Amino acid sequence: MYEYNGLLASDDTGVVILTASTVGGGSAINWAASIRTPDHVISEWRNECGVELFGSDAYAQALDCVCERMGVQNEVDEDNLNNSVLRRGCQELGYPVKNNGVVLPGCTATKILYSDMKRKRNVATGVAFEYENGWSGKKETCIVESKVTVVACGALRTPVLLKNSGLKNPNIGKNLHLHPVVMVWGHFPTENKNSYEGGIMTAMSPVVYKSAASGYGAIIQTPHLHPGMFSALTPWTSSLDFKNRMTKFANTAHIFALARDKSCGSIDSSGSITYKMNGFDEENLKRGIEKMLRIVTAAGAKGRRR
Repeated sequence: MYEYNGLLASDDTGVVILTASTVGGGSAINWAASIRTPDHVISEWRNECGVELFGSDAYAQALDCVCERMGVQNEVDEDNLNNSVLRRGCQELGYPVKNNGVVLPGCTATKILYSDMKRKRNVATGVAFEYENGWSGKKETCIVESKVTVVACGALRTPVLLKNSGLKNPNIGKNLHLHPVVMVWGHFPTENKNSYEGGIMTAMSPVVYKSAASGYGAIIQTPHLHPGMFSALTPWTSSLDFKNRMTKFANTAHIFALARDKSCGSIDSSGSITYKMNGFDEENLKRGIEKMLRIVTAAGAKGRRR
């Protein structure tokens, strides 16, 4: 379901990237996060990027249609532990908080095939891909010919495919934005809820990005973690500390700050990812950590006993 089992990282391992390896891509693993395009983002795309569609009635109608089809709603019957902590902490602090054909698994596209039109643009005629045979377990190279070829390998794999297919545009693989995340958790031993049960994302707070005039602040949301993923993210200090953290997992609420980053990275033809966060984004995430610590404290998190 995840690339590299959820442990894909940049070349210096400074950033762990949670990206999909399943039908539906990022939308399939994004914990059902369904947020309408913020006004300040629409304004930036329209005014700075020159795309007049954004901000138009046609875009608003299309957004309404998508939200209706997906069943996006603001009403929540009951928050799970993570979201109830986020909502309760924000309310205590006065922060804003909102309600929110044929498939071959295991394929790796290796090259786009195209016809040589000489002076005209080349036209894609199909795709070559590697596929692991379910009977022998061996990888086979297959070719699919098509009248129309749609490349949808996501932000991390599409550049690799395009580069390996001979495309020379220097912008391919550049300007990679990752929406970096930092996480805070708090222990709530008296809660009668488990963090891994119930609605996934039913509360969020824009308290950080609303204070950023640039529109590049962070939003605070909740993840959906299983014990294995939490164990991979937990800082290691000792075996005893790790054991204590894991035994408290069910009653530990996790919230994260996700930044709209100005930093950008790149991907080369081998798929290696280079990404360095700049000071602006680091400060935004630090503000997110401060707000999240205040939120879990206001919601009643218990401190560690010494």
